[in-house]
Amino acid sequence: MKTHAVFAVWMRNGNYVAVTRTGGVGIGFPGGKLERGEGEIEALYRECEEEGVIFGKGYAPLLIQTLQMDGKIYKWFWMSKNDYKFTQDHKEASRGIRAEIVDEKAIVISGLGNQFIPAAICRYNLI
Repeated sequence: MKTHAVFAVWMRNGNYVAVTRTGGVGIGFPGGKLERGEGEIEALYRECEEEGVIFGKGYAPLLIQTLQMDGKIYKWFWMSKNDYKFTQDHKEASRGIRAEIVDEKAIVISGLGNQFIPAAICRYNLI
């Protein structure tokens, strides 16, 4: 089964990089669906940029969670460096999507598989 969507996980000082969802309702990790013929890491870079999170090319994202939901595969990748920056001038801005820093509680209550990320970070000893 092919991967449907990928997400980037950054954490600094107990807080996470997140993006608002369409219309500014709810939050999630930056990322999204793969386009036809696109690799997972390529999609990760593209989706993050489209949602206003720009980061350098020196990453080796670590797969920390894979879930199957509604017959689709979703993957979350740990981003080892904290050299990201936010931009307000991005493709999804007109849909109300913007990057922000949120606490762990916001991630856990956001659902859609995000609630398992704090445990995955601990499992891999990433903090």
